[in-house]
Formats: sequence, structure tokens, C-alpha cells
Amino acid sequence: MSKKQKNYRMSFHESDIEWLANEYKKRHSSDPSLALEDFALQYGVMAEQLGIYTHQQDDRYGNSVTLWHGTTASRAESILEEGFRSGKKSKHRIFFTKDPKFARRHAKGRAKQEQDQPAIIMCSIDLSRYNNHEWQKREVLILNYDFIESEVVKRVNNIRS
Repeated sequence: MSKKQKNYRMSFHESDIEWLANEYKKRHSSDPSLALEDFALQYGVMAEQLGIYTHQQDDRYGNSVTLWHGTTASRAESILEEGFRSGKKSKHRIFFTKDPKFARRHAKGRAKQEQDQPAIIMCSIDLSRYNNHEWQKREVLILNYDFIESEVVKRVNNIRS
């Protein structure tokens, strides 16, 4: 396989992702052993993208959506230990996005301000449990809470600057 083939990624419109997510739900209902990652690989799309629209079952909370939080490495460590806490400036709000690239940009900006390393956190958020929320420009989800448990964290990625 050439380098060009290895780095090739298909790009999908949001409507395509929604269609694929619906197809996955249909196939998964008839075959519960079908993993989202396998289905995504078959169609050349990132499982995280599909996870946003499929509302994958989370063992602890039920229907969940995959969201991302951009921050610094030291704050990510604190979130893993203590959970998400709203800051004084954020007025009881915790911010997430459905786009990991958006979280990455925010993390890099925050890290530069605080002279730290950037990090993004992948979370599985049950929007029926954390139902006091609002979308901002269809990109950012604001959860109106002072605290969200660290159990929602699925993965932390430190980013090299």
C-alpha cells in the first residue's frame, strides 16, 4: 500500500453521517453483536463521528452521545481525578463539542494562555441525565451544571504542540 493510500480519508457531510448512523442502528437492532467500530471501518468513517449520531448505549448511564472537551494537560488530570467543575467565569456551565477538531483548537489556545500542554477529552454524556443543556451555533454544547462526574470520560489525548 502506498503512503498516499494509507493517509486517504473519506470526507462526509453531516447528512451522510446521519444516514450511516441510522443504517448502523437498523443493522445493530437485528445483530446486537455488530460493533460500531467495525461498521464505521467498513464505510471508511471514524467511529467517533458515528457515535455522536447513534447515541451508543453506555453501560452506566443508558443513551449517551460522544462529545469532546478541549483543555490543558494539567486540567485534564484534575478532571480525571475530580470530575468536571464549572469555573467562576463560566457561570455554572461546562462546555463540550461534537467535533474533536474544534476541541483541539480550543485546547491549543487554552494551553498557550496557561503555558501548558493541550489535551482533549472524549466523553460519553447521557443527555437524558444531563438534560439542562443548550447548543451554541450547532457546534458547542453547554451543560448548565456545576459538576459532572469523571466517569463520563472515555479517553484523554495529550496533544503535541
